[in-house]
Amino acid sequence: MDKLNPKTDSVLRQLIALKRKELIAMASEFSPPVELKQSWNARQIAFAIRKRQLADQAAAGNEPIPPRTDNPEFEQAVSDIPLTADSPAETRGGARPGAGRPAGSTTEHVRIKRVMEISQPNETIKGAYEMAFGLMIIRCEQLAPILTKERAYELSIPMTKICEFYYKDAIPEETLMWMELAISHGVVAVEVLNFISDVRTGKIKKEVNNGQSTESDNNRQNGQRQDEQGS
Repeated sequence: MDKLNPKTDSVLRQLIALKRKELIAMASEFSPPVELKQSWNARQIAFAIRKRQLADQAAAGNEPIPPRTDNPEFEQAVSDIPLTADSPAETRGGARPGAGRPAGSTTEHVRIKRVMEISQPNETIKGAYEMAFGLMIIRCEQLAPILTKERAYELSIPMTKICEFYYKDAIPEETLMWMELAISHGVVAVEVLNFISDVRTGKIKKEVNNGQSTESDNNRQNGQRQDEQGS
């Protein structure tokens, strides 16, 4: 079987354009289903489906029929493809100097370079650090100067890069949605626990009392000035 190339395989290009959920549904419609790995992204799944189609074609001796999907545009695009070998992609004017990847560059290198350019942390990851720091501070208040929000921001950037490289498209979107909900609520809960801890230890009360005392002193001084002016 020839190496798959999206530039010369119209069906593969259509598969790559689909979302990961749609591809997983398509893979399950084969008999037996196409074997997939949980860590695969949408592009890898598309290649696996196309390989299976070509394998079935070779076994049956005819062009494979793409499995049914709920995407009318995809079905129409596939039905319009002639049942002949795909012709090479048209090129005009020849290759541009310097076009394409640098020599020796691979898909893995491109992914690493893209991930290393990330400069802002994922908000869910940053919230997880803040929540963990807050819980540790409740247990040991002396850690507060170390486990700051700034430190959570700094640590969440490399963690964001790791998650983007290894787990992008590997975690279902529904799971990510619930994780974001839980962590955002957890951050608020930890802040409330910190406030309650400060109240119990007398910090909040002391600050309030100091404020009231300062206000009383100011009122007394203002009254004295008014008495002096009146006399």
